Amino acid sequence: MISGDNTYVEIACDGSENEFSYPYKLFDKDNITVQRYDGDSEAWETLSDTAYEVTENSGDALNFGVTVETDTIYDTGDKIRIIRNEPLTQLTDYTTTGSFDPQTAENALDKLTILIQQINYKIDNL
Repeated sequence: MISGDNTYVEIACDGSENEFSYPYKLFDKDNITVQRYDGDSEAWETLSDTAYEVTENSGDALNFGVTVETDTIYDTGDKIRIIRNEPLTQLTDYTTTGSFDPQTAENALDKLTILIQQINYKIDNL
């Protein structure tokens, strides 16, 4: 169940940490975009997916999000933004003769909610 409208987190860097938590549901741990705000140049840059590692948070699959570990420890004044970036696809296939699994239906509805949130985020940031 998606109970909030958060599609991203923004975390202030402190010059000593390089692990950042994204606590929201994902369908694949690689469906995120990581950005860094450089406090000196006052600009956002998207990090290459080779500049960080993603691990699942403990709990029920990806319902509890992921932790992003960057290769670099960024300075105080910088920020990390982790944005959910699920593909715009529908993967659930209901057949007329198949059984109905409530969890499958819940995941399909969660995916729709996530996609709406992503579109809303993109519109807000045009």
